[in-house]
Amino acid sequence: MFNQNTFLQQIQEQMRQELERTRKENEKALCHLFAGKIKANFLLSIKSKVIEEIGNDMPKYFDFNANLAKMAMGVDDMMTMDYELCKIIVGIHRSNMVFVDDNVRRAKETDNDYCNQLVEDVITHIKLRPFASAFFRKMPIIKGESFIYFPLPYDLFSISIQMNYLLSANEAINKMDTRLRIYFVQIANKCAAALSMLEDNFLDNAYPICRGIIELYMKLVIVISYPDIKDKFFKFADYEIRQTCCEQEYHDEFNILFENRISKFGKNKVNYLHFGWVDDVPDYHKVVKTNPYTMDGLFTFITTIANDEDNPLFVHLEILYKMCHGYTHGSVSGSKYPLLHYFEISSMLYYTIEHSYRLLCDILETPTNIADIDIITKTDNDYRIMTEQYNKRSTDNFERYYLKQK
Repeated sequence: MFNQNTFLQQIQEQMRQELERTRKENEKALCHLFAGKIKANFLLSIKSKVIEEIGNDMPKYFDFNANLAKMAMGVDDMMTMDYELCKIIVGIHRSNMVFVDDNVRRAKETDNDYCNQLVEDVITHIKLRPFASAFFRKMPIIKGESFIYFPLPYDLFSISIQMNYLLSANEAINKMDTRLRIYFVQIANKCAAALSMLEDNFLDNAYPICRGIIELYMKLVIVISYPDIKDKFFKFADYEIRQTCCEQEYHDEFNILFENRISKFGKNKVNYLHFGWVDDVPDYHKVVKTNPYTMDGLFTFITTIANDEDNPLFVHLEILYKMCHGYTHGSVSGSKYPLLHYFEISSMLYYTIEHSYRLLCDILETPTNIADIDIITKTDNDYRIMTEQYNKRSTDNFERYYLKQK
């Protein structure tokens, strides 16, 4: 005689067993994917704690509805979520363990305080998914270091996306000079592009982008500091567009300005095309005696007039900018130590994108928080940790770090 209750119990048991089998297969696959990067048991333990901590809020951060069609066709898309969680866990944990020996690492992995902090950090990154890793979830598995999942690049990508969101809102369109707004957009977009190159391990392509971001940022700082030069600045931008994109000749009005330039050290029309607007910056030529129409001149001026708090920022940025030239004209795509370039590229982007974001939020009179997260404090703290690691760089430390990855 057919017993409906027994039949339903059998079906439920089969489903439970199937789900358990799928879970084990997923975990086995995840452990295989991240083998050599993190201890399997530690990874699964942290993942379990994160899921338990988030609980019913998980659908806020992962679009399960979009996965129903795949699941109906027999494709287990839960692996996507698990893989994403594991990438975040691995990224944060590995970034914490840079130049740390195995004994310290093992001690950390059994320390409750460290594990709890790691869970908290992972959950913070999950909350930033719409601004960061959600943009990469459909990308193929990368063979590089997956630096985008290290805390600092993750923060910076979140900021660049938030900047674009703010810049596309009516408040920015109505409140900001359109020409100035375009500069902020360019900085945000170039930052996302550089981070994409970093994630894809195309390091030689990231440096020229970073150099361009630094140039944009430096010009932006001067224009915002001296708003009366804004019209002259954008007039030179118009000359440049005409010369490089349209007419291929120097505008007559530009030629007159060039002949009457303040500094006769600037004999190069191309340099004057890019930087001739500095003639309207108060006291610029009193400070900059040589090479005024160059980035060197801009750095000399800003490092001279900057206050004691900001000066180290511009000094360090100048060093990083000059570093870009060597990499741009060389090739680091086969670099022996990609971690070194993670340090350098992240520093360049930190100084430019985070500070540009602060400027933008000041102009728009809007809070800097992202998804209720104090992104400035988080970014500053993550940069401090990375800098401490950077200061420990040495051939021996790099060799030991990459020996562990083999």
